[in-house]
Amino acid sequence: MLDKNLNKVLTQSQARGEPKRKIVIFSVYLNTVRYLEQILQKHFNDRVLVVKNNLPSSKIDEINKNFDASQEEKKDKYDILLGADRISEGLKLNRAGMVINYDIPLVLLELYRESEELTL
Repeated sequence: MLDKNLNKVLTQSQARGEPKRKIVIFSVYLNTVRYLEQILQKHFNDRVLVVKNNLPSSKIDEINKNFDASQEEKKDKYDILLGADRISEGLKLNRAGMVINYDIPLVLLELYRESEELTL
């Protein structure tokens, strides 16, 4: 069901001049990221960028070019960014048209912090 809903968002037509929508999915748990990765890779192939444990500079660069609207060099290689809450720290993900917190953190302050990072 998740894959069908995401596909609906990704394929809906945008108004003239509106950028293509991207989706960011946060999870608190690494097991959930692994589970979602299998589902999303099956349905969206190479269009999913997954961040699990490490966040090397090359992956940060890919995230920025695909999900940060302020980047001079923008890419459209990925439609979905999936990762643990680590991806919400210090990254501008403002090309996302939808943000999903797959499993709500126990501390609501973390949820608030993630939403603030996206609006900067």
